[in-house]
Amino acid sequence: MMVTLTARARCGLCGFIRRGFMFPEMRINKRSMRSHGVHLVMFKDRCDECGTISGTRPLGLVWILDPESAEKVRVYRLRRWPELAQEAA
Repeated sequence: MMVTLTARARCGLCGFIRRGFMFPEMRINKRSMRSHGVHLVMFKDRCDECGTISGTRPLGLVWILDPESAEKVRVYRLRRWPELAQEAA
């Protein structure tokens, strides 16, 4: 299943929060997810606020599921494993 992940990182010079996106193909398990294969990562090279050029992607990012992707994963899990609906109640 293709999902959208987002991350936020601060500019090292001005502290402006930059957003990044990743579009991986994920294997959805009952209680976890795992990425496999190639995925696209997008981060701007320049800070929108101060224009500083950063040559590399920030390290130590926490990637979070986009709300639309989280809903797709939730619906898929409930369809694949109906017993999860009873556990959530």
